[in-house]
Amino acid sequence: MKTTIILIVITSLALVSLAGCDAQAGNANTAQPGMTPRAFIPAFSSKPSSNPQCTNQSPGVTIAPARLSVQIGETITVTVILTNEGCDKVGLPQYRLWAEPREAGSLFEPAQIEPVVHSLTVTQHQTDSADFMLRAVSAGQQAFGASVSYELHTAQGASWGMASAQPITITVEGP
Repeated sequence: MKTTIILIVITSLALVSLAGCDAQAGNANTAQPGMTPRAFIPAFSSKPSSNPQCTNQSPGVTIAPARLSVQIGETITVTVILTNEGCDKVGLPQYRLWAEPREAGSLFEPAQIEPVVHSLTVTQHQTDSADFMLRAVSAGQQAFGASVSYELHTAQGASWGMASAQPITITVEGP
């Protein structure tokens, strides 16, 4: 019985080695979170990985308002977009949008914009976004900044990161 189990294990390892161990991460049911089969048996494969060493682990964040000019009383949707430009998975994105300068009063309501949290994973070359609905209450120009904090899942484990967007300005026109 013991010999049979050993033979099964050796045969399984040999098959994985012959396959190059480049199975898709989604098919790796026995892998630990954030790890592909290549991550836990690299010594048995002579075939190089099709995914080169990750050199970019920084997701990008942009602010995309529906319009750059609104009238007092109008509602505008401001979208914050997270683009996973890195090689690793990004999880639990937490979106924040704020009026700048932060200490000044806002031309929009709500004055305190609540963060939006998504319980999902954004894989390589995918995007996720959060919409913020704002109502213009005073005339002038208002700058907005945004950031997204997230879990970065690598083969070495998970860590917390943050990316920020370039500020944008929205003009509020009125009487």
